Amino acid sequence: MQNVLPKKTKLNVFYCESGFTLAGVLVALAFLLILMTAAAIQWSFIKKRAKEEELIFRGTQYARALKFYYKKYNTFPNELQELLDEKCIRQLYKDPMTEDGEWALIRGVNTTTALTEVQNRLQNPAAPSEEAEPKEESGFKLFENMGPIIGVSSKSTEKSVKEYNGQRYYNLWAFIADMSVVSQQVKTEGQQQKQPEEQEQLPAPEKEPETEPQSEDTPPG
Repeated sequence: MQNVLPKKTKLNVFYCESGFTLAGVLVALAFLLILMTAAAIQWSFIKKRAKEEELIFRGTQYARALKFYYKKYNTFPNELQELLDEKCIRQLYKDPMTEDGEWALIRGVNTTTALTEVQNRLQNPAAPSEEAEPKEESGFKLFENMGPIIGVSSKSTEKSVKEYNGQRYYNLWAFIADMSVVSQQVKTEGQQQKQPEEQEQLPAPEKEPETEPQSEDTPPG
């Protein structure tokens, strides 16, 4: 008995071709979705790197402004607005890594000690294996956040793409005034205080021995 094969009709051919077309469309959509995801990740990476460069630029502007302010007034400001009022900075830049744009202010009662402590931390960052994600808004809270402003840092606790001064979290990116300005000022003041002391310690000049006046009647010997 011969096998009876189904007749090849136009309707069967249509359903078969439609199935292949639908599968092709799904594959194309999946491939397009992968490309869009990769592009979004790449764009997010590029955008984050651009923000990091802007953070470095703006933070450096504050560090320079604090330096100029100290050279002018021999002290640091208590508020960032003072930098703008005294024309030490063009504008009050916002923190590009946070929504509100507010900076974490690095303060110190003893400015020399505070600057030294921050610089030591920047020069000796924690090893990557020992580095834990910081929980505080600022990684440089000194002396209970009291005293004049010696620098700024971001409030963002996100991990950075770029490593800056050995740090991989934005709130550990510190932008502080140049320590050499403070050291030079302290050295100058020390020299000025030392000079009067040296003058006081100078021995008094010895008086010349008084000679008795010779009388007119006594001839010279």
